[in-house]
Amino acid sequence: DLTRMHQLTDDMHGASALLLKPRDTQRLLESIDARRMVDQPGKTYQSSTGVMAAYTHKVTPEHAVERHFLDSGENLPRGVLVSYYLGAAPESKITLSVSDADGNLLREFTSMDDAERQKQKEKPDRSLLYLTAHAGWNRFIWDMRTPTSPAIDGKDPQFERMPGPTVPPGAYQLTLRVGGEELSQPFNLIKDATSQASEDDSRKQFELLMAIYQLYLDATEKLNTMRRQRSQLNSLAERPAENEQQGDIAVKATALRDRILEIEKGIFIPDLREGWAGRLNQGTDPLRRLSALPSVVGLGEFPPTEQSYAVYDKLAGQIRGRMDEYDVLRQGEIAAFNRLLIEKGIALIG
Repeated sequence: DLTRMHQLTDDMHGASALLLKPRDTQRLLESIDARRMVDQPGKTYQSSTGVMAAYTHKVTPEHAVERHFLDSGENLPRGVLVSYYLGAAPESKITLSVSDADGNLLREFTSMDDAERQKQKEKPDRSLLYLTAHAGWNRFIWDMRTPTSPAIDGKDPQFERMPGPTVPPGAYQLTLRVGGEELSQPFNLIKDATSQASEDDSRKQFELLMAIYQLYLDATEKLNTMRRQRSQLNSLAERPAENEQQGDIAVKATALRDRILEIEKGIFIPDLREGWAGRLNQGTDPLRRLSALPSVVGLGEFPPTEQSYAVYDKLAGQIRGRMDEYDVLRQGEIAAFNRLLIEKGIALIG
């Protein structure tokens, strides 16, 4: 908003940081604005109401995608546009957090320091979006979602990280932290003009989507712990035995490794083959089925159906039952095995 920028010119002189209040942002229906652009090198084409539009794109060092349309007009990006002014390039990372009306943190973004920049250059993670921290005006776009879920360790095929749910209409707050300075601005997400959903409908949908998302996060964390322990146990199982006692450790390690693997298969079957071969032989495990549920619950701005709740309850019961089974094993037999390792002067599993 150039007019507002000019009005603030006098206030910016000598200021270390300035955060503009974003415009109230319309929360578009996912089913209406769910066009997925497949960015390829060179020109890419997008069809909209029968018209083909050509565009090019580039990915910034902060992992933001910038598209330039060659033969058509361009709408504002979908999301909350945040403008902030920095009097000088900061020496340390800056932070932008998004909270709901009750102060609950929904999302947090930072700029990159030299170490993070080098890390992303060597092994980029495009799911991480960073702030720019240039002297002068900066702009950032929040996509109105909570964070993308972490990855499951390993190279399992046909499985993606789960995007966080789009937050419902309501009041929110941005907080920018630069050095020791903290600036906050409220803003609103407004219901789509074509939506007939009530505030209660939107809330119910978001709550179920968040329950699905949280269960997926918990399961991912548990699976990664299981896989780490299986790897450690496998190393102990394959260690050459120098005496009878070490041979006993290898036997116990093998048994525990196989027990953990069996529990893991009840949540997420590991190391399936690419394509349908793995699915036909194994079926679809609970976590893969859970990952498909948000696309049904989030189709438009409607309250979840009874079937959606029933499917979630069934999958949650299966997944949490297996996680509870693992916790019993960890607190019992794995803890006892670790005590045995301590006696033998061998590194613990964890």
